[in-house]
Amino acid sequence: MKINKLKMLTPVFFAILFVFNLIGCSSTPEGNPMDLMESYMKNIKSGRFDLAYDLLTQHEKENFGKGDFILLQQLIRDTTTLIDYRIVKDKEHKNAIINTKEYKEAVSFQINSTVKNLYLNKETSITSTGVIVNDGGVWRVNVESEKNINEAISDYYVQIGWMYVDGKGKDKELSKAANAFNEAVKRNPANGAAYYGLGSAYYYLNNFEESISTVNRGLDKITDSINKSNAYTVLGYSYISTNKVAEAKEAFKKALEFNPENTHAKSGFERLNK
Repeated sequence: MKINKLKMLTPVFFAILFVFNLIGCSSTPEGNPMDLMESYMKNIKSGRFDLAYDLLTQHEKENFGKGDFILLQQLIRDTTTLIDYRIVKDKEHKNAIINTKEYKEAVSFQINSTVKNLYLNKETSITSTGVIVNDGGVWRVNVESEKNINEAISDYYVQIGWMYVDGKGKDKELSKAANAFNEAVKRNPANGAAYYGLGSAYYYLNNFEESISTVNRGLDKITDSINKSNAYTVLGYSYISTNKVAEAKEAFKKALEFNPENTHAKSGFERLNK
């Protein structure tokens, strides 16, 4: 049985929301914001994540440490290769509000990147927005996002887990998959996809009791119907493997309620009703 639905992530070079107000004035810091943006992206591309972190705003450094920033960038690099990028200046702004934090000046850039998705073994183009802000009289890079860093780290651990499960972008190693999913749960206990992935890894490792326990812990945290259906399907097959027929039937019924087209659940349910 092979059941998974991997949602591919957009690399978090920049993922921010911002509102700009074109009113007001301030003294402009020395230096060229374009040079700083180029330096940041160059450090990201070359893997010098510690140097990239040093360029961030003080507010961001207060929100997450260098270790977590470096870990996130390493996880991104494990899933996606940044092949090339092109930076285009967008606009200059006054009194920029970025995730409730106000900066006197900001310069936004459009970053057009070519990346290779290692799971899919496919190159693609993405466009993101980068922002340089006047942070207390010094130009700094702002990479704040709606998602906190632990949520982002958790999501990338999930993606890496599936890479190990499917042997795509990494050698197929189920123990490493389980380790990655476990890290995802630790970083964000509300990440339903992490429990589903971990339960699947335990199933493939023939650790059926752990699979049952893990999937049951995560069911109420899975928000989309397809993954919830898949999770119930893993649960059903784990119940079959532990000779819990009634529980397996109920799990397959639930799986089909959330996704009537789930062929794995149909097959399991029909198998038990022959």
